[in-house]
Amino acid sequence: MNVTPLTNSPMRVVIAPGTALSPPPFIASAEIVEGGALQFTMSDGSTVEVANLMQALAASVGGNSLATLNADGALMLGAGTVALVNGTLDVT
Repeated sequence: MNVTPLTNSPMRVVIAPGTALSPPPFIASAEIVEGGALQFTMSDGSTVEVANLMQALAASVGGNSLATLNADGALMLGAGTVALVNGTLDVT
């Protein structure tokens, strides 16, 4: 097998006038939708869905405690047992 040796040969870049490309879309919002998927809505209106979020979350913490804290560490939600009940994440 022939291998071409690598070199540090100079490169030339030509910058020509023209219109700038539009910026890439960013995440405008995120929500949990019917069926337990996490759906990201992008700034251009498109959506990206992460399927089975609730199932994965329940499987990863099932039987343990789950809590949501604010930036100061105060309890906002939960501190209960996590289980998947009829396809829905249940915190009791």
